[in-house]
Amino acid sequence: MAKAPVGIRSDPLPRAKGLAGESVWAYLVVSSLPQAPTLADQRAWAEGEAKSKGWKLTRVLDGVASGKAGPRSVMRKLLAELRALPEAARPAFVLLTRLDRVARGPIVETQLVVHDLHELGVRVWERDTGELRVETALEQLMVAIKATVAAQENEVRSDKRRAVVKRKREAGLPVSPQRPYGLQLDLVTKRDVPREPAAAAVREAFQMRLESIGYHAIGRRMFATAPPHEFKNGRVSKIRWSTTMVSRMLSNRAYIAAGVVDELTFERAQRIKLSRQAHWPPRPARHPWPLSGALRCWCGRAMTASTGGKNPRNRVRYYQCRNSAAHVDFKFRRARADDVETQFVELLERLAAHPGLVTRYRARVRSDSPAMIERAAKTVAKRLEELRRLREAAWSMHERGTIREENLRERFDALDAERDELEVAAARLASERILLAGAAAEVRDAEASVAKAATRYRRGSVEQRRQIAIAVAKALGGLCVEANGKLVPRAVHLATPSRAKRTTGATETAG
Repeated sequence: MAKAPVGIRSDPLPRAKGLAGESVWAYLVVSSLPQAPTLADQRAWAEGEAKSKGWKLTRVLDGVASGKAGPRSVMRKLLAELRALPEAARPAFVLLTRLDRVARGPIVETQLVVHDLHELGVRVWERDTGELRVETALEQLMVAIKATVAAQENEVRSDKRRAVVKRKREAGLPVSPQRPYGLQLDLVTKRDVPREPAAAAVREAFQMRLESIGYHAIGRRMFATAPPHEFKNGRVSKIRWSTTMVSRMLSNRAYIAAGVVDELTFERAQRIKLSRQAHWPPRPARHPWPLSGALRCWCGRAMTASTGGKNPRNRVRYYQCRNSAAHVDFKFRRARADDVETQFVELLERLAAHPGLVTRYRARVRSDSPAMIERAAKTVAKRLEELRRLREAAWSMHERGTIREENLRERFDALDAERDELEVAAARLASERILLAGAAAEVRDAEASVAKAATRYRRGSVEQRRQIAIAVAKALGGLCVEANGKLVPRAVHLATPSRAKRTTGATETAG
């Protein structure tokens, strides 16, 4: 029989606590939800260990907690319960499978937890080595060594897991064990495929998002019409879609790989900026505001509804910008609502008579071109390849002994930081390429919708006019009220105060 390492006893010391008949607690924890089934295995071990030693298992604390930010939450709960008990009522041992179950952060945190347990008169019993003692300096050192070994094993497992995830992503294979809503795993190809009719509900959600409908409204629609979801454990349940869940669903690229939506639809959905009046009718207002949610001030801030005038029975309607810091006189900007709305109707009539204007206005929104994007993408790819070669060169120098390990790590950190930035840029350029590829179809859609807007606007209610105005602003790339009060179809970005002051004179002249 192999002997336990020095400082770690396989049998408890013969003292009052720990003898047959004494009570013990079990501490069972996993790092993530997919590992939860192993809690049953841990419990089976704890029950078997208590039975073989003649102990009474009186309390089981289990749960899911990562422990990356200090002791795991289940361990903090255990310590709190122990402190609340009188010393005579505390268990002899806390049973756990591995020391890394205590925490996964700095090693000192594990040592402090073991020390706190011993201060409370409770000892630690680990599955592989038995009792962990900390009475002597050598015993404390052995606990630190065990924590270090466990941390190193976790790092190795994490590295292996990241490598597996990377290979799966490069091959286009699913990574998560839980399939997203509307998808199922094809057992032959090992790839996600649509799961009807849930996939149809996902397509409807994307289409609603393209119409500038908000996450809350999409979630309500999904709850009312989408089929229940079947979880990995076989449980079937109706999902109550929160805004966060809808947001994550609409940003999950797995739906592209599975063919639920195409890349262009996905990228368009990511670019939608929700208006405050996106879908659900607002509260009844005393005054109509048909352009609310569609207008921007020349400084970039959204213009909101406002009224003015001394006579409360004959108030004047305005569209107002409250970004006073960006204006030359440091005051709110106001534009008479009647004037702006008249200009909007005239704009709709011009667009209906000359559909080509839509293409001209949209061309102002995008200053880039396919050639520019391709050049930028090649530059990023070239630099990524250079970083890969630099990393390999640094590692070769380390193997030859010409660069120390601490300098190697510093070099790797710098290369990894630049690589991460370039990968983000590469993803952005890929998104731009997809959007440009579908630009022609998008222009045709915009021309068709704007051509009908003038007739619908004249016949529509205030809320219908508001939705039409938002759609027209989106189709044209934006509607800006210039400093001189003129309504101009153009994109405008929020300016800093200094930038706004520098451009005010030019804007007023150009208007």
